[in-house]
Amino acid sequence: MNKFLIQMVNDWWNAEGMDFGKFLTELSDDNSFLEKLHISDRINVFNYAKIDVIHSDVEAKNYLLKEICGELAEQVLASKHSVSSNELFDDDDNFHEQFQDEFNRLYDRIEEQMTHLNNNNT
Repeated sequence: MNKFLIQMVNDWWNAEGMDFGKFLTELSDDNSFLEKLHISDRINVFNYAKIDVIHSDVEAKNYLLKEICGELAEQVLASKHSVSSNELFDDDDNFHEQFQDEFNRLYDRIEEQMTHLNNNNT
């Protein structure tokens, strides 16, 4: 992976993305949540925050938003319950009933913050 990109992403997370990082840490009840967040997820959040709303493909932007929100909500949920992501799902790849409502709430909260993140950085 491009070292320049990684440095740029990490710099953004330590500056403009810091409040969003604190938000995720609080949601997860895990002070080390951000340290565990994979670089690809950090890059996706960075890319979404930097999308130029006027010049971007709205469909692609919405797809990226849904992908990020789902991934982060799943990771936060797993962290909150100290389980692996796999343990959240049944054999049919649906959330176990006890996790579905909480996932939905987390997704909505993350989506709201992501929308503000993009609006503040364009």
